Amino acid sequence: MQYRSKIISCLLVICLLFSFLYIDRMPVSAAGSSKIKIRLTVDNRNVSGKTVSIRKGKKKKVRVTVSRKKNAGISFRSNKRSVAAVSKTGKITAKRIGTAKITVTVKSRKKKYKGWLKVKVVAPKRKNDASLPTKSPVPSPTVMPTDIWVTEPTSTPVIEPTDTPMIEPSDMPTEKPDGTQTTEPATTPSEVPSVPTASSPSESPAPDADTVSDMYQITLRINGKDFPAKLYQTETTKSIMQKLPLSITMSELNGNEKYYYFSENFPTQTERVSTIHAGDLKLYGSSCLVLFYESFSTSYSYTSLGYVENPGGLAEVLGTGSVHVDVFSSE
Repeated sequence: MQYRSKIISCLLVICLLFSFLYIDRMPVSAAGSSKIKIRLTVDNRNVSGKTVSIRKGKKKKVRVTVSRKKNAGISFRSNKRSVAAVSKTGKITAKRIGTAKITVTVKSRKKKYKGWLKVKVVAPKRKNDASLPTKSPVPSPTVMPTDIWVTEPTSTPVIEPTDTPMIEPSDMPTEKPDGTQTTEPATTPSEVPSVPTASSPSESPAPDADTVSDMYQITLRINGKDFPAKLYQTETTKSIMQKLPLSITMSELNGNEKYYYFSENFPTQTERVSTIHAGDLKLYGSSCLVLFYESFSTSYSYTSLGYVENPGGLAEVLGTGSVHVDVFSSE
């Protein structure tokens, strides 16, 4: 009887051991056979394997949804941090215009699962962005005020010499009312009156510093450093000079300019420019004052106001963010 009881006890122990081993292996097998699914959303829009556009300077949050959150760790990585950086919590910061790839890694036990999206950083939006050209404008020839029409001398038939002496036009006698005669010089082609051609107001060229003798003298005081500047004498600058002195805060744009919007509109004389020079002062639209501190090419239209006489060190003083500028007349 005791022998039978020992056999039964041993069988029960063996069955119990097998049951523990089976139960312990079930979750491992399930974990190995099932795959985690990753879903990435930005502004409640599915962006898994897609491209999302973010304006420069803006931030967006990437939300990650996984099929199994148990024992899952999530990490983010950008292949171009200078274009778009991403934090540990999935917050994307658009730094520079370009495209970057954001990789999301989900760790579960000993396996890794990855998802990705692309971030396209675009230029920031201006207030008057609706008026900006969507395509590069086709330049049209601008007629400068100094261009004139000159009548070219017409060719005259050659007269063979004869025995009769030829009378030159300058020797041609003319009769005055009193009966006397006199000679008048002939009109040469260079003395033909010039006819100036009017320029279209929308394409009027900016004043040329070499031909403008009188210019407004102003000073820009930025972070305690003075930068002398000159303004052309136009209707636009005359209106701006009446508002001096100014104490304004200029915002940063594109890493090459600072801008400030006035509360009123000014008369404009816009022109399409191909090159911006460091130190240029221009008016965008009819109310946006722009100070450029880098030289570059552009296809936008501006009203030229003037320029900083010596822009050396201007970029360093302006910095990378908003800056306070005092503008006053130095005449």
